[in-house]
Amino acid sequence: MFEPNVVAVTKVFYEHGEQLGPTLDDVARDLLGVVGPATQTILTVPQAAEVTTIIEATAARFGTELVTVTEDRPTLVPGDLAQVTRLNAAAGESAGRAMASALGWGVDDDRAGAALASVHIPGRLSRHTLGDVPVMVDGAISPEGVATTVAEYRRWHGRLDTVVASFPDTKDVEGCLAELREFERVIPARADDYLTFTKVAALGSEVLDARTALALGVESARSEGGGCLIIGTQSYVGIAMDVLNVETQTAFVPSSV
Repeated sequence: MFEPNVVAVTKVFYEHGEQLGPTLDDVARDLLGVVGPATQTILTVPQAAEVTTIIEATAARFGTELVTVTEDRPTLVPGDLAQVTRLNAAAGESAGRAMASALGWGVDDDRAGAALASVHIPGRLSRHTLGDVPVMVDGAISPEGVATTVAEYRRWHGRLDTVVASFPDTKDVEGCLAELREFERVIPARADDYLTFTKVAALGSEVLDARTALALGVESARSEGGGCLIIGTQSYVGIAMDVLNVETQTAFVPSSV
């Protein structure tokens, strides 16, 4: 709808391939389609080799500055975030600074830091508690995304105990469930009525409605003295946010002038 001066590229996963194309390259090319002649800077986190090649080619095509934001880059982003979230946030902060520079604006670090500390993104590697049960919720829907989420859950919780997952037939169900194989309990859930879950059912698992599955998962975690990972489509994550009674209306709090 418009040509951006600055483009931030977070980690590119193979998602929505049925619309964007059959390969990760196709997904990356579609996403990089926002870059145009007016784009002065592209900021990206480290990517898979094939995605990096496409980003570099896009930058070269338009003569755009390319900056890779790595973990050692100075940032005001809070340090207690999940690793992938913090890196993506750092890329966003860097993009904001690049945009301010392009507009001739200055950045007040105190106000920027306060705003960054207030950012609230439920359902994206977000951490919660239900009673005494620690819960992480994420909307990963591809094997690579699920693997990243599992690694973050292990890093945060230290144990792969209970997961309640919702992967409809439109996703790579076998690939996603394979990334959950180390969990002690995997509870399949279904969310929207318009989606089908025959693939996971064919693997021999009963698929429960979302609220029943979530209640079972949390209670299982509580009885074992463990935690619960909730993962799947955004519609399913929305139900989880309701069950967990998480406030979802405020993304961040801008600091006062």
